[in-house]
Amino acid sequence: MRALLAATRPTRRDITRHPWRILAAVLLIALPVFAGTWLWSHGYSEEQATRSLEQRTEAQLIGGSCTQSIDGTASDCTPSAQPATVTQQELLAAHLPEGFTAEMRYQDWGTGSHDGKQIHLAVQQRASGRMPPPGQIWLTSAAADALHVRAGDTITYSPQGSRPDVELRVAGTMPGYTSVVAEPALLAPADLLNEPEMPGSATWSITGPTAFTWQDVQALNAVGFTVRAQDVIDNPPPTEEIDPAFRYQGYLYPTPTTDWSVQIVTVAGILLVGLLALLLIAPVFTIATSRMARNFALMSSQGATPWHIRLAVLAYGLSAGVIGATLGAVLGVGAAAVTWFLHYPTWSFAVPWLGVLGLWAAAVLGSTLASLLPAVVAARASISAGVQGAAPDRLLTWRPWMALGPVGLLLLGLGVFGARFFVAATTLQFWSPLLALVTVILIAASAPAVVWGLGRLGARAPLPTRLALRDAGRQSMRSVPALAAIIAVLAIAVGVQTHLASEEAREQALYAATYRGSAMLLAPDIDPETAPDERSIEEVVATAQQAVGPSQRIDLRGVRFDPESAGQREIFLGSMTCDSPDDSSMCLYLAREDRVTGPFELFGGSLFEASPEALDLFLLDDAARSRALAALDTPGILVPVNFPASELPVREVEFNHEVGDLDVHSETVLPTIPVLPELAPTMLLTPPALREVGASSDYLGTVLLTEQPLSAGQRQEIARQTSEDTVGTMISFTPLSPLSGWWSVALAGTLGLGVLVVVTLVQALSWQSVRRQFALLDAIGAPPGLPSQVSGAFSGLLALAGTVCGVAAGTLGAWLLTSTTQLHSSGAVLSTGTAGYFLPDWRMQLILLVLTPVATWAVGSLFHRRLGELEYRET
Repeated sequence: MRALLAATRPTRRDITRHPWRILAAVLLIALPVFAGTWLWSHGYSEEQATRSLEQRTEAQLIGGSCTQSIDGTASDCTPSAQPATVTQQELLAAHLPEGFTAEMRYQDWGTGSHDGKQIHLAVQQRASGRMPPPGQIWLTSAAADALHVRAGDTITYSPQGSRPDVELRVAGTMPGYTSVVAEPALLAPADLLNEPEMPGSATWSITGPTAFTWQDVQALNAVGFTVRAQDVIDNPPPTEEIDPAFRYQGYLYPTPTTDWSVQIVTVAGILLVGLLALLLIAPVFTIATSRMARNFALMSSQGATPWHIRLAVLAYGLSAGVIGATLGAVLGVGAAAVTWFLHYPTWSFAVPWLGVLGLWAAAVLGSTLASLLPAVVAARASISAGVQGAAPDRLLTWRPWMALGPVGLLLLGLGVFGARFFVAATTLQFWSPLLALVTVILIAASAPAVVWGLGRLGARAPLPTRLALRDAGRQSMRSVPALAAIIAVLAIAVGVQTHLASEEAREQALYAATYRGSAMLLAPDIDPETAPDERSIEEVVATAQQAVGPSQRIDLRGVRFDPESAGQREIFLGSMTCDSPDDSSMCLYLAREDRVTGPFELFGGSLFEASPEALDLFLLDDAARSRALAALDTPGILVPVNFPASELPVREVEFNHEVGDLDVHSETVLPTIPVLPELAPTMLLTPPALREVGASSDYLGTVLLTEQPLSAGQRQEIARQTSEDTVGTMISFTPLSPLSGWWSVALAGTLGLGVLVVVTLVQALSWQSVRRQFALLDAIGAPPGLPSQVSGAFSGLLALAGTVCGVAAGTLGAWLLTSTTQLHSSGAVLSTGTAGYFLPDWRMQLILLVLTPVATWAVGSLFHRRLGELEYRET
């Protein structure tokens, strides 16, 4: 113990005497811990608040008699022909064990309105536990923000169906997704008969003096209830007591994850984030180690072993980690508590102490590991050179181990390039986190070679540039870690951005080849209970037209899809399947993976009516449009030009709950007319075809075909404006992923700012050691402005080397992960690749390769600027 204290005494003394030197490391560690602790604590409190609304034992009436899985997620109930004569509360009371009681929990969905604003609102009614006073409501924070209300305001809740509206006073806000009222604001238990058909959803919370058993569950199953009992889940019955159909259903018997590839990719992603964080904080410890080289040499001369030197350096990382992690955790929990009580003053704040402790420990461990490499370097330093002030970090000669990183990157690139010819692009993209992790490791290993190469350049360059390049190799403890961090972060960020941009460019190109332009879709909700009337839709359409600017209005008609179609018939196109090798043409059609999602796929319709206006949505040449218009007067189905079948069945079906399948009541076979674009997944029925199958054509919604594409920000603002006019209107846009304009510029600006911060941090931390060097230059008559020029050149060249290598590595990695167009042996296209749409963003490259080095050079030149007479003995 005495040896440990003695070994770490120089480091501890340096920390106490020069606290500002460790401040950078503390902040770099504290900031991510602060953010992680804040978000984790806030999310954990929301989760605990939501769980407080849950019960250990819940029952729900299905009707008749039931059998179920242990956890109640799967069940089968035989309906009863007996009419309802008692309430659910009375039925439960008659079949619950002695001493048990049941309390109704009623879940309802409807509309909340206040001062002309309306939203969908999910409300839970409770009789006990955490709930507001009678006649009041706890609104979720999202609902309160949407309605622009606060405590004390009054809202109108309109339940589904024909039930009357309810006036509720806002008692405050709550976390989660479901608002809460007190019983009997929406429904009294005495009004709930023994029948499952009712608006909303009623469950019963069961409590009692003992644990609920499997026999108790079966007793309630016999009278039509399904039960979720945590006591039964924790202590499951023998398998032979469970119905064979449900013995292995539900989350009680989960299938173990045996997909080792998913586990490897997940671990690789976590390690990648951790490694990038280590690279970002490593310069702090390497520069500190270089600054204390003379102290370590003196320790060695007095008998300290290499292990003692390593302990001294690791103590620096450990101290920074403990201080930074503690500061971040305390401030994070405090900030989460403040924001929590500001939003939810009546709800308790919960801290995930185990998670906070784990995050704290991970930060301390990461900080200590970041100081491991400089610890090894310091322990191997020469005693005589260190006593004289030399730092153990000079890369003056080439060493064989420097080739490991560049050679590894070359082999990795060749391996991925060769795999493109034998492995599907989706497989390579699946393994991309692991490839990125290996790439970052090799980039970090390549940084010494890059720094050594910089030291060999500039033989004929101006003096400040020559000195800066020389210092890059002679002070590698500050240049190598910074360069490794810059290259690694830029490579990952640029690679991801370029890959996503290629994917987006392909989607945009395919959409533009199928549909005429960007579109805004307005449609009534598929739920008839919340769907607005035609007058309300017209008001929304008028508002939307003003918001989007010049546009073409297209109303779509067809057969609506009813999600609550139990016991009702539904008309839809017969399913297309590939059941045998004889269906090779249909198999190829169904195997196409790059079909474009357009306006029709986002509407709630089972059949769409073809019309001249609907055809305006497609990009059709004159011949195809003429054929399509001519076909509107005959029964048929408009399909894509490569559709393989000459006819399709249109079926009228009804879901049979007893057998769990569809009953086909009628079937009409109609000819297909191939006129739509190749990548359109939509099929349209002509008006005579709809009449032939006996379907009535209803209004499905409106499409506004805009003249100019709408950015992501415009879409959000337009959707917000129009959604406030009425509840029950679905608003969506196509294409689904719009070109986001300047988002790559914002990303490049953020990355450039990060490079500037890293290089500035390196300059600030190495101020003392570099100052000695410039004092020697002053002593031999160097011009007064030379130190400033050298600092600027060093910063600019370090940033330029990092951005060039990082952008090149990221761009090359994104190109290696592009996909090529996949063809069937017959020549049919299966999917369109992204290789033809690969185009690096020139704006990002301009910011990173030009503006960032220039800005870094300008900031670096502010260091070591002399304004007065030279002081030659400033050492």
